[in-house]
Amino acid sequence: MKKLLIIDDDEMMLSALSYFFRAEDYKVVTSPDGFQGIELFQKHKPDVVLVDLSMPSIHGFEVLDRIKKLDRDAKIVIITGYASSEVMQLSIDKGAFAFYDKTMDVEILREQVEKAVEAPKVRPRVPFAASSVSKEVK
Repeated sequence: MKKLLIIDDDEMMLSALSYFFRAEDYKVVTSPDGFQGIELFQKHKPDVVLVDLSMPSIHGFEVLDRIKKLDRDAKIVIITGYASSEVMQLSIDKGAFAFYDKTMDVEILREQVEKAVEAPKVRPRVPFAASSVSKEVK
């Protein structure tokens, strides 16, 4: 069974997303607090983590950074009600798998989570093709 960890201080959002993804056959673990969410990540090793950006105890980017230190290949989807192109770009630059604006249709989030689940755990590392570049330079 696919495992999903949802970290969001908004209890209604936690409840709604938990209900939605359980209906999609996910085992769902929730946390209303970023620090607890990091502990739950270590305990449950979920396939995907949804992290809200605006939380009172710890910012979502800090949660993302800490989880990435524990598992650099963790698949994290940043969720926020305060979306902007800058925040979206920063999320991806920090290593988020995807970004979701809470004002969008939840089906978009489901698709992002599905893509994250299906993506390989270890991202293929493509070395810089120095040998092909050096051949062209010669």
